[in-house]
Amino acid sequence: MILWIIIGIVVSILITSLFHAEHLLNRIKVFLFVLVALIVLFSIIGFFTSNSSNLNSPKGIISSVYGYFGWLGEKGLQLVTVGQGTINTVGNIIKDNQTTVQSKISDGRK
Repeated sequence: MILWIIIGIVVSILITSLFHAEHLLNRIKVFLFVLVALIVLFSIIGFFTSNSSNLNSPKGIISSVYGYFGWLGEKGLQLVTVGQGTINTVGNIIKDNQTTVQSKISDGRK
């Protein structure tokens, strides 16, 4: 129930701030901020409601927080790895295209 109240408050703040923002860039900033906040909120809720977290003792809370930030770091590294793979793929395509263009130029073809 509390989760739906938080979501309702966030959505109402988003709608209110979008109508009061004068410039499109400000609206985009507000939208992205709320989107990131919701993603973090749902990731925290998803992690701490799993069976791996124990919130009954201070030691369990601290280990759960360490586990959450470790999980968050792992997901961040996965995003970086996907980005590196994409950069490598695009770089290889550009390199192949330049090789093809250079071979056509040396052959006198267009």
